Amino acid sequence: MALLADGFDEFISLIVPFLTASQGATTSGFYDLVAQLLNDLLGVEVAGSDLSAAADERGRIGAMQQVGRDLFTALGNEFVGNQPDAGRVQGRAVCLARRRAANARARR
Repeated sequence: MALLADGFDEFISLIVPFLTASQGATTSGFYDLVAQLLNDLLGVEVAGSDLSAAADERGRIGAMQQVGRDLFTALGNEFVGNQPDAGRVQGRAVCLARRRAANARARR
């Protein structure tokens, strides 16, 4: 059984570099994708170029610190009522809900 597990581990170790390279985690396109997903899901403006620059400087930890910094800033601004660009800070669902409510009021 140990021989079988050893053979399996050797086989998987050959595949791991391919899987890592296929993720594209070191490309600017990857960070653009991450930024767009965070913008859409959280409603927080994150720039892919900022993530890429932070990742170049400090790796993944730097990129995630940049995301956390942007999220913290947006939440802090919302908490104190300072919304410099409310359209960017709010998520799509909130914007759609407000638009539907305005359309419903207009129909009455």
